[in-house]
Amino acid sequence: MKLSKIWLSAIAASIIVCGCFEKNVIIEEESSVEDFSTLNKKQFPYEQQFIHKNFPYKTPDYRAYKLAKEDVSNRTNAGARSDGKWKVEGPGNIGARVNTIAVNPNNSDEIIAGFASGGVFRTVDNGTTWQPVFDDQADLNIGEITYDPNNPSTIYVGTGDPNISGYPKIGSGIFKSIDGGGSWNYKGLEEASIISRIHVAPSNSDIIYVSTMGLPFIKTTARGVYKSTDGGDSWQHKLMINDSTGVIDMVVHPEDNNILYAAGWNRNRSDSLSRIVGPDARIHKSIDGGDTWIMLEGGLPIADQMGRIGLTISGQDYDNIYASYVNTGGSDSCSNGGSQLLGIWKTSDAGDNWTEINTLPDTGFPCNALGGFAWYFGQVRVNPNDDNDIFVLGVDMWRTKDGGSNWERAVPSWSTYAVHADKHDLIFDGIRMILATDGGIYESTDDAENWVDIENIVATQFYRIGYNPHRPDWYYGGAQDNGTSGGNAEIINEWPRLSGGDGFTIDFDSSDSMIYYVLSQNGNLRVTFDGGDSFDSARSGFDNSEGTNWDTPYFVSKHDPKVLYAGRQSVYKGFNDGEEVEWSKISDILTDTTGNESFFAHTISTVHQSPLIEEYLYAGTTDGLVWSSRDAGQTWDNVSEGIPYRYVSDIVASPSKPNSAYVSVTGYKSNDFVAHIHRTDDNGQTWIPISGDLPQIAINDILLHPEYDDNVIFVATDGGIYFTVDAGESWDRLGDNMPIIEVYDMVYNPVNNELVAGTFARGIQTFDLEQVNLDNNPSTLDNIPEFAISLYPTVTTNQITAKWSDYDFENYFLSSTNGRLIEKGQIVGDMLTLDVSYLSPGSYVLTLESNDGAVSKQFVKM
Repeated sequence: MKLSKIWLSAIAASIIVCGCFEKNVIIEEESSVEDFSTLNKKQFPYEQQFIHKNFPYKTPDYRAYKLAKEDVSNRTNAGARSDGKWKVEGPGNIGARVNTIAVNPNNSDEIIAGFASGGVFRTVDNGTTWQPVFDDQADLNIGEITYDPNNPSTIYVGTGDPNISGYPKIGSGIFKSIDGGGSWNYKGLEEASIISRIHVAPSNSDIIYVSTMGLPFIKTTARGVYKSTDGGDSWQHKLMINDSTGVIDMVVHPEDNNILYAAGWNRNRSDSLSRIVGPDARIHKSIDGGDTWIMLEGGLPIADQMGRIGLTISGQDYDNIYASYVNTGGSDSCSNGGSQLLGIWKTSDAGDNWTEINTLPDTGFPCNALGGFAWYFGQVRVNPNDDNDIFVLGVDMWRTKDGGSNWERAVPSWSTYAVHADKHDLIFDGIRMILATDGGIYESTDDAENWVDIENIVATQFYRIGYNPHRPDWYYGGAQDNGTSGGNAEIINEWPRLSGGDGFTIDFDSSDSMIYYVLSQNGNLRVTFDGGDSFDSARSGFDNSEGTNWDTPYFVSKHDPKVLYAGRQSVYKGFNDGEEVEWSKISDILTDTTGNESFFAHTISTVHQSPLIEEYLYAGTTDGLVWSSRDAGQTWDNVSEGIPYRYVSDIVASPSKPNSAYVSVTGYKSNDFVAHIHRTDDNGQTWIPISGDLPQIAINDILLHPEYDDNVIFVATDGGIYFTVDAGESWDRLGDNMPIIEVYDMVYNPVNNELVAGTFARGIQTFDLEQVNLDNNPSTLDNIPEFAISLYPTVTTNQITAKWSDYDFENYFLSSTNGRLIEKGQIVGDMLTLDVSYLSPGSYVLTLESNDGAVSKQFVKM
């Protein structure tokens, strides 16, 4: 990846926080290996942001979340969306996490890649161009992709993220394509939640094995290994270790599909637990197609607290199996903080006996090779042409060519960004290797001497985005594991990286183009006074004894560009004097602090200032509180009554009405139909739900168009962006080409009159608002009498039918009673039947249009 700026100072913090521990873990510097202290700068995948968003429930409600996403998908596919196209601005060169890659066994130019949250992409020209092939599905969290070795037109996709590093990345089962990815059919196993491996037997395409992790939030028996003998039409549950242990890896004998090996893993997590080790991390073997299993020992490590196991099988001798083990702290001779590699074991007799491969420091294999979060990787590979050529995937990738006597780095150090950090899959295809990382896909054709980035897929996961008034033709954002960057579609594959770490809010001084602010995880705020050539800390004055959100909220005031506001557990006001930024506290602590010593401390999640009255401030918290100040922070009122007891994701003060503000919340709970967005017209004394007919899906961000007197509102949700032109009575999904993906942030670009979206799967996208009618003016004049058509039933639960005889109607329009268009289409013949089961209960209007005019009739959906 070619990047014009790399600022490593953004990730120089040596305290590294991991979701697998309650308290911060300090990774010790490894001085005996060149530049391995840079691993101290590599931040762990983080769960707090996602877990808190489920507040106040300890266990995320998987079913409610799935139903919400399916509702969005069904409505969108049925036409409940506006016209207009989203434009992808980029970046194509920054990348995102790829969990799995597969190569067509009959055509090496065809590669399919599965992203952790961005879906499935395919290339047929060895990476020159890529196309999404899975966007019609509601879940784009991909864990595994496999070609049928006997018929490469058949492809299997397993959904769900096996690395389990952030909620909600659960899947919806396994999907099958018989036309090379052109279309997909659901093949079951939704209850298995996370698919870790798929194996199609080379001798019989009807025999398929699937390993699953199950739902990590609850105890469930839907874990283990499943088998199909009819090409995925039905499944038998062949291995269930217990209700808390999934199978993270699996290998099958290439010539005898009755022989298979499965690795158990105790990976459980909820709002009060994140478990990465346990007593059931063991290897199981079956020689009868899964009917019976034995637990392997014979020299393998056995402990009450063992971590993730990775498996691979030799291409030279199928009795040779390799297993990598991780645990907390590493081995006796190579201990280090966090989750580390315990060792690699090999069997030459199909699992009866195992010997450990040398990974001691004197071989060149560093103690901290997996960065303290080995549970995030757990992958070992062996060259199919050489059993002594072994690879361990981690922050970097390590290799031995002599069976463990000597180890070396097989890629450039992650800190150079020549190959992105965090390696998740490695496949061999002839003389080339293909590597999947947290930043895309790389290829080597010279035995790992050189690596080339072979994809420009826009799949970056943006947390926050920003609008630069000095350069409105550029788009900026902070991304998961990929820092802060900026650019546009004209330089889609050349976006410069402005800052490192996990990127969050970027904001600009409207009076000085050389001053802007960047934020990385845990409130690491920095400022540049020279347009990005150098950055200084902008945290002076913060009380470091307070907790702070992983995504710490802050903004530059619209009233005075030298003034900033931020939220930790208190609200702070900052001042930039041209040389430094100094903060002072302007509130008491506004959150519950009982969890301050733990991973689950509550913090302020959002802050806002009225664009009309400088003294009006608002703050929302992760524990469901909303606060208001009308005197610039001297006093604060708790105005939470009337707001659902949920994580407060956003507060926005009205740009038109000084006493009005809007609050959104997240979270899912079955049979709990709380509104996710509310409005106050009296400074928070009372709140009015304005969810209208929005799907029951979490809202992450609110944006009010400044020119429509609060009638036009946009909300970013876990299923795309919705908008209303009638102050929340009715809502439409914006645009017809954005897949069902999470959008966490939006900004309005007034120069281009466009909405800018920061997606958590497909980079930054823009929508030209000229494509939609924001004035809410019906355009069709009815001049044909109502008796010209008959409509029945007028009260319905699933469908309506219209008939006529004297007119040649050509088009139909289905609208809400206030004129919002829901669906439209063409008419053939003298009868029209429509499926309206997806509509929310209420009154609707069907309009038929011909060259002679139009006629409308009303009906009620129950």
